[in-house]
Amino acid sequence: MISGDIEDYGSRNAGEQAVLQTTLADLLDTAAREARLERPRWSRQVSGDGEFSVLTEPASVLDLADPFVRELDVALAVHNRRQYGDNWTRVRLRVALHVGPVLPAGPMGVPGPHAVQVNRLVNAPAACEALRVCPAADLVLIVSDRVFDDYLSQGYGHPRPVRFRPVTVQVKRQRFLAYLYLPNVDVHELRELDAFDPPADDDPVPARDAEGPRPTKPFGAARDVIMGDQHRVKNGNIYQSQGDMRFDAGHGGR
Repeated sequence: MISGDIEDYGSRNAGEQAVLQTTLADLLDTAAREARLERPRWSRQVSGDGEFSVLTEPASVLDLADPFVRELDVALAVHNRRQYGDNWTRVRLRVALHVGPVLPAGPMGVPGPHAVQVNRLVNAPAACEALRVCPAADLVLIVSDRVFDDYLSQGYGHPRPVRFRPVTVQVKRQRFLAYLYLPNVDVHELRELDAFDPPADDDPVPARDAEGPRPTKPFGAARDVIMGDQHRVKNGNIYQSQGDMRFDAGHGGR
């Protein structure tokens, strides 16, 4: 599942909003075409400022994380650089990825807790704050713990796992663990995101689904791991980073 939302849509006038809607559709079409994904086969649910889609085979989570997100960031850069037309306005996007079973689309949309979760993530305060403090960024990606643990952290492709920062997403009575990524930005250096760090002494409680809650894996030192070989000491444990590899003395290694 992928959910995308235009940042600051509500502050634009009617003419700009009309252009934004057309532009978003074009950007998604372009990114899917360049990534060789069959977007017409997606089950799409549109709103004025965004789109929520459920993908079926042969597309995979990794196809969305890269190359689709990469091509979307390129398409955004091209659009934002051109600045043409009477109602041209810059487009900045929040994009969320999640995976899990859902029911077939109902008369009002796709039902199921996983469909709810991905749409909670795309509006996460941490994602909004990341765009606010990085005015040059066109896109922020936030992925669920399932996507990160089962796909991105396994080293199958890009973005590399060390480029993601764990964040807590608190929405109403639900709390999710998610991972944040901005192209060309070291999210671990953004002090404004400290408020969204998962508590050191309390793992975030993931959303429940039909199988019950998913256990989370400790990733408390992710913000201390950046590219290159490093050794750091935190809470008495030694953390070693070798490229994209991370070994935790206190958590059994990963």
